[in-house]
Amino acid sequence: MPYLIDGHNLIGAFPGLALSDPDDENQLLRILEQFGHATRRKVIVFFDRGQPEMGPLSRAGSHVRAHFVPPPRRADDAILEFLRGRKDARHYTVVSSDAEIRDRSRRAGAKVVSSQDFAREVRDRMRQAGKEKPPEAPEDFDLWMDIFRE
Repeated sequence: MPYLIDGHNLIGAFPGLALSDPDDENQLLRILEQFGHATRRKVIVFFDRGQPEMGPLSRAGSHVRAHFVPPPRRADDAILEFLRGRKDARHYTVVSSDAEIRDRSRRAGAKVVSSQDFAREVRDRMRQAGKEKPPEAPEDFDLWMDIFRE
């Protein structure tokens, strides 16, 4: 079941990541790539404030596809447009902290999870990899990446 993720919502819910960091999107994408690889799940991430030249990004063999949504549209709008009219919407899980987006996604047939719960799921996956406690400070980001690589 693929995930549709509101990227900036998830960054705000992830210990060790900060929206004020100019590299926050790339850090999240690296974490999600490792998560997607470990779980064999496809991850589609939508970020607000994308530039027109920043279309969908993904690499061959990647589990993650990133969409940078140009203004005036928002990531929320792009997620709902993605789901609109899809007969297979029930096969997607929307990750967002926005109650309205979760409600509208649910009505479209998708499953929903809050950004906080999804971040916890990713941290639990790290614990299963043999680490007792995931790092929680921004300076521990390299440790996070080492944990995911195992």
